Amino acid sequence: GAGGVRLGSRQFSGEDEGVDLAAADAAIEARGLAGLSTLYLAIGDAVAGVLAIEDPLLPEAPRVLRELTDRGVARLVMLTGDAAAPAAIAARELGIADYHAQALPEDKTRIVRELRAAGHVVAMVGDGINDSPALSAANVGIAPRHGADIAQAAADILLAEGSLQSVVALRDIAAGLMGRLHANFRAICLINSVILGLGLMGRLAPGVSALAHNLATVGIALASLRPYLPQQSPNGDDSHDRQLH
Repeated sequence: GAGGVRLGSRQFSGEDEGVDLAAADAAIEARGLAGLSTLYLAIGDAVAGVLAIEDPLLPEAPRVLRELTDRGVARLVMLTGDAAAPAAIAARELGIADYHAQALPEDKTRIVRELRAAGHVVAMVGDGINDSPALSAANVGIAPRHGADIAQAAADILLAEGSLQSVVALRDIAAGLMGRLHANFRAICLINSVILGLGLMGRLAPGVSALAHNLATVGIALASLRPYLPQQSPNGDDSHDRQLH
């Protein structure tokens, strides 16, 4: 009603509810709060107050993004529901040129789908309710265990630790696994080609060929059981390096 109280973002208060935000924006600018996330408190059609919220970056975020780039992640995109000013500040501190501010859940999902349609393999990291549709739309959705329940349900992978460094460890584990799979495939193809060639030339009896093939298969399988360590991070931080089986 006319005297209703509403609290929301710029998009909700200004665009959806039609509240005049000019005076509030002037007050925000005058107090040097333009770089913070803001919520507008409206009583009726007038702004009664503004909440300026500082949402600092995780200390390890810039380093983690650099490490992901070093490991072959070709494109980093930041999707945030924050206003343009705080989003620009965060993107600059993170070194991300490609970012989208005031992104609604459907915007995040659309962008993820557009990236996939362009041929990218997309890993989405998010912990909020608004991230859950995009987590489902990505090739791989990653959420921390402390995130919203719906984000955890939508994600393919849950990070047990709260640190973003776990994303780097996850990348290392995946790269190690794929490297081992490709090496096994090449070895099997080479060994079987040699066995087949010798058999066709009459150098190996059929029984010996079958035995050699099965021994090679068992040998490759046993070799795959050996433990491996994820790659050590470029800055020497091996806190996430653990022996894996």
